[in-house]
Parts: sequence; C-alpha cells; structure tokens
Amino acid sequence: MTKKNTITTIFKRNLKSSELKNLLTDEGFNTQKINDISNLDIDKRKSGVLIVEIDSEKMLIDLIDLFKDNNNSWRVLCVVKKNIQVPKEIFGFKILSQPIIFNEFLNIVKNLQKNLTQSEKYFDIGNMKYYPKEAKLIGIDKNKVIKLTELENKLIFYIIHNVEGATKDEILKQVWKHSTKLETHTLESLIYRLRRKIEIDPNNPKILLQLNKRYLFKRH
Repeated sequence: MTKKNTITTIFKRNLKSSELKNLLTDEGFNTQKINDISNLDIDKRKSGVLIVEIDSEKMLIDLIDLFKDNNNSWRVLCVVKKNIQVPKEIFGFKILSQPIIFNEFLNIVKNLQKNLTQSEKYFDIGNMKYYPKEAKLIGIDKNKVIKLTELENKLIFYIIHNVEGATKDEILKQVWKHSTKLETHTLESLIYRLRRKIEIDPNNPKILLQLNKRYLFKRH
C-alpha cells in the first residue's frame, strides 16, 4: 500500500492512542507523535494534518492562539471531551467528541488528507500564492490572506490558465457563461473589486494588468 503524507498527533494517555495509531498505519498513513502543543512549530512545514486530543479548555484556546495568525494549509482534527465548551470561532478545525467511533474518525482523517492534497496545488501571482480549491490568496509571509468570492475565483482561474491573457469578451463568455455581451461596467466592476484586494493602489495596478486589451497577471 502506498504511504500517505505524515500525520502529526498529540495524544494523551486516556485516549486509546495505540489503537488509533494502528488504525492509521493499517490505512497507509505515517504518523509522528509529539507530546505537547508547545512542541509544535507550524512554521517548519508548509502544510500538514494534525490530530489533537483536547482534554481542557485551556488546551483548546492555546491551539486556537497558535493558528489564528498562521492561516495556512494545515488541517486540524480536535478530539474533544464532551464537557469542554467549543467556541464558535475555531478556524475551520474539525471537532470529534469522545468516545471515538473508529469509522467516523477514519473517515474524517481521510477527508482531511484528501482536502490537503488537493489544496496544495497553487499558482504564483505577484508575491502571493493562489489556491483555487480554497478560493484564496496567501502572501509569502502567510500573514496576508485574501478570501475570494466565487466569481473572483473563477476570473483568476480563467486568466491564469491563459498565458497570453484574456479579452473582455472572452472573460464575459467563459467566466459568466454568457452568450451575449454584458454591459462593460459589469466586468470592470469585478476587476476593480479584485484589484482592491490584491493591489497596493488599484488605480495603478502592478499585478492584474491590462495590456493590448487583454487582462493578465504579472508573475514573479
């Protein structure tokens, strides 16, 4: 069986960590265990899957604090005791309450791994990385995260796959799927909204350019 990417785990003694580790191993996952959240340095890896047993509200808060300023491609599964209150703002973490049902646990891990693998494909745009699967742009230092609307994401995806750029008519037809020409300001409004997100000065664009009536991205 082909080995999948390594999964980092933080298991406590009261969790059946050996059974879970054996289950993941049987399914072709590599696992590496660390003892505490303080030993986790998320800057050392660009992305990964993390499984954490949460045995206190303080531990959950510490985990959230660790990731709140590092919005990257990590996928996190929190195995939480039932008596622990889970806040609403939890940065997309998956939550699984104890006691663990192995099939449910395994399905969640597989989905996290699949989602991570798909999202790892990115394109360079200016000084940012574009993740089409997640509809977002991330700055090189990972401190700047730009979330995209569905239409903005479709626009970027279409332009980036046309090396020579795309005309207004091509974009209107392929992005909006319109057979008739829309009013010019419809596209121009979308372009300007996107430039406001990615340009220092949207009126003097350096990333999303228009050359010879074709829109294209300046890539570094």
